Amino acid sequence: MSDAAMWGNLGAMPQVEQSWATTTRVPNNDLDRHAFLQLLMTQLQNQCPMNPMDDMDFAAQMAQFSALEQMMNLNTTFERTQAFGMIGKIIDAQFINPVSGEWVDVEGELVTAVTRRGDSVFLTVVRDGAPMDVPFDSISQVSEDFFVSQQLDIIFNQVQGTRVQDMIGRYVQAVTVNGPQNAQRLEFIEGRVDSVKLNGHQAILVIGNREVFFNEVSSVADNMRLIGSEAFTHGDYVTGVDIVRSGTTTRAYLLFNNDSRIHINNITLATDSLNFVGLPFRDGPVSGIVEDVQIRAGVPFLNVRRENGDISQVNFADYLARRSGQATDGNGNVVDDESDD
Repeated sequence: MSDAAMWGNLGAMPQVEQSWATTTRVPNNDLDRHAFLQLLMTQLQNQCPMNPMDDMDFAAQMAQFSALEQMMNLNTTFERTQAFGMIGKIIDAQFINPVSGEWVDVEGELVTAVTRRGDSVFLTVVRDGAPMDVPFDSISQVSEDFFVSQQLDIIFNQVQGTRVQDMIGRYVQAVTVNGPQNAQRLEFIEGRVDSVKLNGHQAILVIGNREVFFNEVSSVADNMRLIGSEAFTHGDYVTGVDIVRSGTTTRAYLLFNNDSRIHINNITLATDSLNFVGLPFRDGPVSGIVEDVQIRAGVPFLNVRRENGDISQVNFADYLARRSGQATDGNGNVVDDESDD
């Protein structure tokens, strides 16, 4: 038989389709907790009846499996926390669209929402007018949105400017830092706000010839509360407050026009005690009208005149603590109740 006849006969032979020759197995390298559990169950089902798995080995494998699951849960929780923190941020990402199979390149898009589907987390961005879900693990870069940050700064400045302007004509108390860099000291300022200045993000209150930052203000009132008060028994009226800082210790003193200098533990405590002067007062068996305030060992005491004319002194710090259900050491310091039940 010639070669031509042989190849012709071969071409006429029926062809058998062998699909196994074109089938390719794709290995899965992702071993999750379900895969580990399946391996453990297979091991238990196929163990030797004459030499079964030791109880200690089984317990050790179960402990490892439990630790693995907890680590995966922690990783999922951490991922979700990170994702929620990206709302309002600008992201870049690259991923394959599971529907079309096309490569998607996201660049400079604003994150508007976060979605969770099963164990996967997706960030929502708006692209070409339509929402798009971006897998969290495909993000390559995160940055702040300059425009949004700028708008927030403008809103903050407007709100702060409105609040600061409301201070004009009112009386404030503030503790500020004055002096050169090598000799700075704390200074208590109380007075009427004459005007307001804005310096970038900082609002400055002008009080006479002094200035304080808005965030240094501790109280606001319609009248003077401490400076100039005549409700103390140690002097005619208060001319100022001197704050002395030595290392980590800070002490405050009331200054009177007769050169008296009285130590106080807490400026706010002394200020608040003056609000009770001239008002009816009741604390347990003590009832009457508060005539004035006396400072003893740094703590304000209310001098209450009873109906029979006698004067009773009430520790103002203890009185406030009793009202709030707390205990103090008598010096205005709240102490914890560690007694056993």
